[in-house]
Amino acid sequence: MFLVTIVDTAVLPTAQAVDLLILIQAAAAPERSIELGLYAVAGSTLGAMMLYYLARKGGARALVKTFSEERIEQVRHKLARYDALALAVPTALPLPLFPMKLFVMSAGALEIDAARTAITVAAARSVRYFGLILLGRWLGVDAGPLIKQNAWIAVAVTAVIIALFVWLNRGRPPGAGTDRGTAVDPQE
Repeated sequence: MFLVTIVDTAVLPTAQAVDLLILIQAAAAPERSIELGLYAVAGSTLGAMMLYYLARKGGARALVKTFSEERIEQVRHKLARYDALALAVPTALPLPLFPMKLFVMSAGALEIDAARTAITVAAARSVRYFGLILLGRWLGVDAGPLIKQNAWIAVAVTAVIIALFVWLNRGRPPGAGTDRGTAVDPQE
């Protein structure tokens, strides 16, 4: 699981295949699920930090080659406002509109603190993976089909979490706690 999550995070995203694998393995071997979760979190965090350092070395050019400038600017604004906490939502929840890779690479290119980035990724992935483990242990072999039938609940919970995050940070001025500039310069 360690290597699978490194590859999934840093190289080739597998569109929630890791989530399903964790769910199935937790249901099939609940006695090994804690170990499974620890390996998954460690691998995903390592993969994210590999991306982070590649983007940090390549600067904004690494971002512009991979993502549109509009998307980069949206993420840059979120990172300027919330710092490494902006990574929490796309890392904990599988949101196609805000891919984790874009946030991690942006954090590296914009030189968000590496330790805060790693801690945020590890904490958010812990919530995600251990939540899936609990679900797999609780539902057993019926977990996969049940989740597919009730995906709307996950969407509703995601919307509530995002709304809560925005509401809690409503009074925080843009750029609070950061001294980074506001523009992404591809010539960096």
